[in-house]
Amino acid sequence: MFKIVVIGDHFSGKSCILLRFSENAFRPDHVSTIGIDFKLRTIQLGRDRIRMELWDTAGMERYRTIYNSYYYYAHGVVIVYDITSRKSFTNVKDYWLNEVRSNAPPTAVLMLVGNKCDLTADRKVQFDEAERFASEMNVSLFEVSAKTGINIDDAFQELARFFLNVLKRSRAYVPRKVFAN
Repeated sequence: MFKIVVIGDHFSGKSCILLRFSENAFRPDHVSTIGIDFKLRTIQLGRDRIRMELWDTAGMERYRTIYNSYYYYAHGVVIVYDITSRKSFTNVKDYWLNEVRSNAPPTAVLMLVGNKCDLTADRKVQFDEAERFASEMNVSLFEVSAKTGINIDDAFQELARFFLNVLKRSRAYVPRKVFAN
């Protein structure tokens, strides 16, 4: 099982992304996460199955101090920002990356996810700006929509492929039986 911690500002859509990915559902009246929650999903990649444990963190500032222990043993960290909020993108640079560097294992793979790409008229963060930043940080970037489901599966499948490739290079890989249910 691979542990993925999902972080980002309050109202960036972290919980909605995970709900869409784990249950293929969207609830516009979703209640903000208090503390932490997690979801499970198994992804089929060819003949292999990758089980992912997705940790949904609260984005509110008052909960940020409790995050440190949630990063332990994380294989991946997804940093979510809202493309309609300049502040949420700025906070990726000014806060969230430092948080990851200070707390996540150095081997954890990072991914940057811009949510709400269906709200093009309200866009405050241009894709090319986010793409340049992701390139500078050497991380993958996906723009997604938790509401419509655009690119949600693609983003997490990329993480799963990365984990599978790591497994295949290790001695622990057993074809067709990777983390089966």
